[in-house]
Amino acid sequence: MSFIVGKNLEKRYDKTTVFKNINFNIKKGEFVTLLGPSGCGKSTLLRCIAGLNEINNGDIYIDGENVTDKSAKDRGIGMVFQNYALFPNMTVFENIAFGLEMKKLKKGYIEKKVDEMLKLVHLEEKRDFYPAQLSGGQKQRVAIARSLATEPKILLLDEPLSALDAKVRKSLREQLKEIQKETNVTTIFVTHDQEEALTISDRVFIMD
Repeated sequence: MSFIVGKNLEKRYDKTTVFKNINFNIKKGEFVTLLGPSGCGKSTLLRCIAGLNEINNGDIYIDGENVTDKSAKDRGIGMVFQNYALFPNMTVFENIAFGLEMKKLKKGYIEKKVDEMLKLVHLEEKRDFYPAQLSGGQKQRVAIARSLATEPKILLLDEPLSALDAKVRKSLREQLKEIQKETNVTTIFVTHDQEEALTISDRVFIMD
């Protein structure tokens, strides 16, 4: 059964059409990649699914519910960006805990959950470090842990590996697939790298 559905999606900026007639079905727990060249609308489509950008036509369903008019915070989505988007004045622990604290969850639960996430991304020893003290790959793992800490229904990854060098990129790619399998979170990944798409995905959606 489909968990995420896009029906006849269209996005325009003034007279420029970014994409139109986009239809897709994604199963629960599936890892899907949007593959295509720069400028084809992959990231825009991802942001529309997240609720960060409005669509001009069509409908988006998550777990059977039409979320087209719902705000980003009400869609149960975690998103990881290319530039990490970590808070530089917060430790690794505090960055991962941020979303949980915004939900006003109990301190004991937050401590336990963040420790689980640190273990999941193999960063236990970096708990009290600041982003400036981390490598690019470590920063991206913190960003992934922060997104997963709130137990989102869906994880969206907008070219999260593109700023990393080839060796780190390959290693983190493998870790990312392991993390996705372990958590079973439905994931949509954006890339223009064909090898990356074929290595990491259950299915690849090609955009032109």
